[in-house]
Amino acid sequence: MIKLNTYFRVFLFLVIYCVLGCAGSSEPTPSDTQIVYTHPLAPPGKTTVFLDGVQYPFADNLNYAEYYYGDELEEEYRYYTDRGYHSFFNIDLNANTNYVQFLLLDKAIAVGIYELRDLGDSATAGPMSISYEFDDSLTNTTVLRLKKGLLQITKVDVTNGRLSGIFRCTVEDSSKKTTHLIEGSFTDIFYKNGGKGGEVMTAEVSGNNLTSKFTSGAYFHGFGNSLGQGIKPDYFAIYARTDESPTDGYESLTFFIKKPIHAGTYDIDSGCTYYGKYKYDAPTQSYILTAGDTNIVKIPNAVSVSDYDIIRQRVTGTFDYSIIDHSSRSPLAIRNGRFIQLAWW
Repeated sequence: MIKLNTYFRVFLFLVIYCVLGCAGSSEPTPSDTQIVYTHPLAPPGKTTVFLDGVQYPFADNLNYAEYYYGDELEEEYRYYTDRGYHSFFNIDLNANTNYVQFLLLDKAIAVGIYELRDLGDSATAGPMSISYEFDDSLTNTTVLRLKKGLLQITKVDVTNGRLSGIFRCTVEDSSKKTTHLIEGSFTDIFYKNGGKGGEVMTAEVSGNNLTSKFTSGAYFHGFGNSLGQGIKPDYFAIYARTDESPTDGYESLTFFIKKPIHAGTYDIDSGCTYYGKYKYDAPTQSYILTAGDTNIVKIPNAVSVSDYDIIRQRVTGTFDYSIIDHSSRSPLAIRNGRFIQLAWW
């Protein structure tokens, strides 16, 4: 854990850095730039996207934002600290096939307007960038490039971990000489401020021929999703993962419990819990699944929910079960699992 005085020094440094850095910046501010947005705002926890004025069939399965700075940034995203950045602010809308993603480096999370660059173009990408993909013909990994774009953060709720905003961007197909307008809004999406604190999970995973990073007493990233992460809509999903590492990859653990959710004990139905182990592939700069396990039979009394707060969207509980399947690691023991005030959406 980071000591309080360390947090204070990091916070003070960031304040000074931002004041000095922004003073000579030519970036637009709310006083001299506005976003013209005429569409209805997204409902709470959701994202709405318009392409050339027409609402796009956005899957909207997973929306979240995360902010890291100081020692936590060094631990979680050393890639950025190695390049001289001091804070990492990521907004990921629909982390699925189609997506819109904003990356703001060395920017405090605050209400305001930010000018964006194209994340897909390493030559021009700046500390405030956008990445997007709607289909094979509209993605900034092809000839499409951002001409201009603005992101307006309209609400930051640190206490309840929620973020709202709107965006408007014009992209150009340099080969066809055509332009497209991408607009959208996100309302009260999940926002995680750092990796430590109550919104985490603990667990211990062990099995045959397995060395696991999930160990008792350690904290891991976690979140809940009332839509079953878009995979099992009749279930509530809880997901946890260890930190990504190019040296030894990462692990993930997911389980689904039948809705409606309330304080009580739950079974895990067959095919409703997953363990995955990933290794880092340097040539492709991606993580590849090397081990996967799922339960082939129902697991009775596997999860206990002690508190389910609909207003604050927090859930607390414990879990303890074994995954039995046909893998060489079976049975895979999940022990001493707990989630305390875990955010869900």
